[in-house]
Amino acid sequence: SPQVVSATAINGTCLPINDSFGIPISIAQGTLDNLSEASRQKFNMRMFSSRAEYTENLQYSSERDIESLRKELSFFINMALSENKKTASNKDFALYQPIPSKASFYSKAVVGNIDRIFPPQNQVAFWESQNVQIELFEMGHWPISISK
Repeated sequence: SPQVVSATAINGTCLPINDSFGIPISIAQGTLDNLSEASRQKFNMRMFSSRAEYTENLQYSSERDIESLRKELSFFINMALSENKKTASNKDFALYQPIPSKASFYSKAVVGNIDRIFPPQNQVAFWESQNVQIELFEMGHWPISISK
């Protein structure tokens, strides 16, 4: 069977909502509390490094409904809040354990130094704590500059 010889994380960490190593919990909660079509458009714009880049890539925007996004964000916030518990309160949490030890799967992390979704300093702090090679790029959260 095929073996993974290299894995690269792009603009994220194994702790997606975390005050030190991911999106700060207060930011994620604020996003959830104010989730609407208008805030979704603002979020989508923040995925890119500029308004021009956003407009150029608008066709790739998510078509998901607000309720689907609300459920996903709630799930990750609940995961973050229960991170320190040894047993998950929801059976779904057992399927997704965002723990630093999973970082050993990655051989490299690509970080956009103008990412406005995942704070770059938190990404760097996480990957440095896991001794994973980091490569910085002049890009936003959506890795358009390295995918062309």
